[in-house]
Amino acid sequence: MKGIDHSIHFCADTLQSPVLEQWLRVQRAPALVLRQILNLWEGSDENAERQLDGLVAEPAKIDRLAPLTKLPKVLSAQLPSIEKKTVAQALAWLQESADHFIVTRACRSFPPDLLMVQPPVVLLFGAGNLALLKQPLFAIVGSRNASPHGREHAALFSRYLSMAGFVICSGGAMGIDGAAHRAALEIMAPTVAVLGSGIDNFYPTRNRRMLQQISEDGLIVSEYGPGTPVRTEQFPLRNRIISGLSCGVLVVEAAAQSGSLHTARYANEFGREVFALPGSLLDPGSAGPHRLIQDGAKLVTRPEEVAEELQHLIASQAFSGDADSDFDESDDDWYDDFEEFCQNMVQSDVEYLAKDSILASVGFETTAVDAIIASAGQEVSEVMHQLISLELDGWIKTVPGGYVRVRR
Repeated sequence: MKGIDHSIHFCADTLQSPVLEQWLRVQRAPALVLRQILNLWEGSDENAERQLDGLVAEPAKIDRLAPLTKLPKVLSAQLPSIEKKTVAQALAWLQESADHFIVTRACRSFPPDLLMVQPPVVLLFGAGNLALLKQPLFAIVGSRNASPHGREHAALFSRYLSMAGFVICSGGAMGIDGAAHRAALEIMAPTVAVLGSGIDNFYPTRNRRMLQQISEDGLIVSEYGPGTPVRTEQFPLRNRIISGLSCGVLVVEAAAQSGSLHTARYANEFGREVFALPGSLLDPGSAGPHRLIQDGAKLVTRPEEVAEELQHLIASQAFSGDADSDFDESDDDWYDDFEEFCQNMVQSDVEYLAKDSILASVGFETTAVDAIIASAGQEVSEVMHQLISLELDGWIKTVPGGYVRVRR
């Protein structure tokens, strides 16, 4: 991967230990103290320019300076202390790769949309292509215990939207997150994973290989520095970053009480578009999307519906010249080829989903064999063979009157 432009963020060559220590102290400050610091630093206080020697007015200068060292003593005294080991780990991690970086609120490359996120995001550790944060990101999230249909729908939307010009963003988790990331990687499209663990701890373990590939071909970001252990409370906070970075959020499957609903709630608060994929009324995994639809989320059944809703973002990105592109604009046929490729991929996905129609035909209530055969539209012998296979795999079970689904 091409090395990162070090002029717009902090890296091992430009970020010294005292500066990093100060940023880490501010990141861990109590909420009230942090709010006071941000109000002062970002110019809401009428005396900010005088107290910070005018550095606030010129963000370009802040990239290579440490305005936080000029905080009033009354605020500096309230910042928590940071162990030298923590600072040393972060600096050592930065040295490991030219594609490792720390982007703070003082950096030009800090995503502007994250400035409005609450609780405030002070800095991000990152591994990979920092320039992806300038492109239109779209989040696909959902249950960790996703059904086969849920994973395939996540992959279908991910592939189509990637080819339409969006960068897929998710949380790197099992289930829907992993399906969305992998689908983008399979077509060699970049994807962004926001971790709820330390930047050097690719969690969950079963997704470690996938996350490593994302760090090489896409981007991994986290609020949490090297050596940070996995804590439950970090994952709901991670969701606000996913929403803040993305122009929209699609919830594929989620229980009534789910972290994915937190992501959607944050998206609503930040003025992002929220989409939801409906499902069976008897499927617990559809309870979350159905609640979102009741609350005003846009019901979608095809990826084209999302692309049509947000196509103005791709258009503005193309005209601004910010998006990286490998297309030769002198080639008049590239758009036609792209359209044909999208249509072929969607058709392929639809055909693949049809193979799973037997499982889709079995509800969470008793479903008669005749009804399954009629719904599946396949030969009776093939349907019976698949029912036996699904039962052996633990997806369904035989009950008086037919079959019932026991797993999502």
